[in-house]
This record gives sequence, structure tokens and C-alpha cells, in this order.
Amino acid sequence: MNTIKSTTKQGYPLSLVYTRQQPKGASKRKVIRRANPDKIALPTLDGLVFENIDNVVYLEAQGNYTYIHLVEGKKMLVCKTLREVEDNIRTESFVRVHRSYTINMHMLSRYVKGKGGYVILENGTTVNVSAGRKKAFMEAVEMLF
Repeated sequence: MNTIKSTTKQGYPLSLVYTRQQPKGASKRKVIRRANPDKIALPTLDGLVFENIDNVVYLEAQGNYTYIHLVEGKKMLVCKTLREVEDNIRTESFVRVHRSYTINMHMLSRYVKGKGGYVILENGTTVNVSAGRKKAFMEAVEMLF
């Protein structure tokens, strides 16, 4: 009985090569166009809350949830990760400054230098800037101000 052995260009047996490929044009993240770029739909425990993006001061990660801190001093718990909330906002004014924090650059009051430093927001909150994200933060400051 003859068996046919398939091999790759490098001569490896096809059975040993992981051949999973994405179709052409497929991207890892789904891009959705929003009708109203000034508002964001936030899934909370009670349902959806629609909030103006300009009212968001900063985002704080808490595991698979995100706290959204608003101008009025309110904070809402959202059933999404920080990355998912950032993807929904999609504006240049929000910059990740730490593994757990994304700030609205329009709410920035002061930046204090240091290894990473920290920022003081208009509502008086201080947020550390990690050393690894300092360069991206400084580029965002140059671009926006």
C-alpha cells in the first residue's frame, strides 16, 4: 500500500506544521463605525448608559471590569476590559499612561517629572505614568498641545 507524504517547502511533514492561516483581508479586531462619535454606549449592570466622551476624566482597570470616572465625580462600573472601552472611544485625546489607567488629555492639569512621573487631572486625581508608557504620553502631549 502506497502512502503519500505531504511536505512543506522546508521539507517538514505537513502534519508537524501548524498551518492555521487567516483569510486575506481579515483583521484581528472588528472595526465598527459609530454613528455618533461624541457619545459612547457603556454596558453596566443595569443596562446601557450613553455618556458624552467629553465628560470622561479617566478610565481605571479592575480586572475584567473598568471604572469610568466622570466630570461630576461619579464613577461607573462597566462590564468590559480597559482595552475594549478604549477601542470603543477611539479618539486621540485618550492615552494609556499605565497598565491600569487611561486618561483624557483634555482633563490634564499638570505633569510632574520623575522616572515615569505622574499627572494631576482637573478633578485633583493623581495618576502615575509608568516608565514604559512615558514616551507615548510625551508624544501625545506634543501632538495635542
